[in-house]
Amino acid sequence: MLNKKSPLSIVKEKFGSKEALVEALLGFPQKLHGSDDSKDKDAQRKTFLHAANSKLLVLHKTFQAVQTQFGSKEKMVEKLLSLMGRIKDEDFRKKLYTKSLGQLLDKVSSLSKKVRQASKSA
Repeated sequence: MLNKKSPLSIVKEKFGSKEALVEALLGFPQKLHGSDDSKDKDAQRKTFLHAANSKLLVLHKTFQAVQTQFGSKEKMVEKLLSLMGRIKDEDFRKKLYTKSLGQLLDKVSSLSKKVRQASKSA
């Protein structure tokens, strides 16, 4: 059986401390983690410090993926709409903006796979 590292050991190995991980999360553009001003940033820091290490690691991975692949939530929504062929559907666009980054990233990944598989079989 493989020895799986605990979330605490991963945090200590990659970031040094939970506080450093929280600062890394807050270092991402504020639109990714839902706060738009400095007052929200202090509240967000407090929330992150009380969250589980495993949750923080998942958030960091998600933020990093969104930032590297798309740059922003808006660009990710645009990509999702283009994959679905619903670019002009403003109501659906508004609905997508209410979804979390994780949900949107999962949807884009699954639709991209379907499109690749369809193009291979054609």
